[in-house]
Amino acid sequence: MLRVFTMKTIQQIADFLHAEFTGDATQAITGVGSLEHATPGQIIFALDNIKFKKALQTGASAIIVPLPFKETSTGRNLIFHPNPRFAFAQLIHLLHPATKITPGIDPTARVSESAQIGKEVTLMAGVVIGEKVQIGDQTVVYPNVVIGNGVKIGNNCTIRANVTLYDQIEIGNRVIIHSGTVVGSDGFGYVMDENTGRYYKIPQIGTVIIEDDVEIGANTAIDRGAIGETRIKQGTKIDNLVQIGHNDVIGEHTTISGQAGISGSVTLGKYCVVAGQVGIADHVTIGDQVILAAQAGVSKSLPKKGIYWGTPVQELSQEKRSWIAYRHLPELSATIKNLQREIAELKAKLNSNESNE
Repeated sequence: MLRVFTMKTIQQIADFLHAEFTGDATQAITGVGSLEHATPGQIIFALDNIKFKKALQTGASAIIVPLPFKETSTGRNLIFHPNPRFAFAQLIHLLHPATKITPGIDPTARVSESAQIGKEVTLMAGVVIGEKVQIGDQTVVYPNVVIGNGVKIGNNCTIRANVTLYDQIEIGNRVIIHSGTVVGSDGFGYVMDENTGRYYKIPQIGTVIIEDDVEIGANTAIDRGAIGETRIKQGTKIDNLVQIGHNDVIGEHTTISGQAGISGSVTLGKYCVVAGQVGIADHVTIGDQVILAAQAGVSKSLPKKGIYWGTPVQELSQEKRSWIAYRHLPELSATIKNLQREIAELKAKLNSNESNE
């Protein structure tokens, strides 16, 4: 996505954020910067005293800080906000707005006559639209996307290049799907034919429903339901290289990080966090607000809110105790061997004394 640069004064930025500030109201801000490389004209944010001290050492022209920093006197331009990270994200949109795409259908796009295309839709080069597809208003479909028969896509969606949407899936409004992702492919379903000794494919006749405001990263696979649906609920964010199995239900506003793998028929609650390389076995139910730390292996249901880690997964505090014990195993092993030797020597002495008597 091409973005442009705009200039705003600190006063304009504070008004946009509904925030108070101290310093030069006319100071021009031309863009956002990082805590490591900020230069004059840029704005950055700091969440705590350590980051704030580091921010003061940069050339940034303004710093967004938490409200308690109002009592701080530095001579720098400070903007006070209850959530500096969120304010910073808003400013990226303000100072680096995306260029608008001119709606239209590229001559090389192949669109079925039975497809229903909404207002101000963009279909770029090489797009293929199947029979009876419905695409909502102001949706943008990038080059070489393939949209199968009977697919329904809502308004204001962004479908990036080389995405494949299999037949008869549904996508809500304001959904973003990044390049290389496949939605609606067959679930991993086979049964052994004992007469032939070969696997027999179970037809996957279900669908996928992706609700509003979901974002899916690049090269992710979301399988269709074997029977019924795979559902990604509202506001969920899925990273690159994630596998979502058939008939999974992913709760509202859950985040799933890269290389996580979720087997079939898993139910994941709302506001969960699934970190990188987590594996979840089939038919497991995860409750609301569960955090699964990186590389956790989940083979059982976790109904209670909490932080879990390890393989097999357990509560974080218990897993940490296990790791502490694990690191001491060599010393414990040596201690046990010494004790065993001392016990053997004591037994030998006792036996010797008994025989002398």
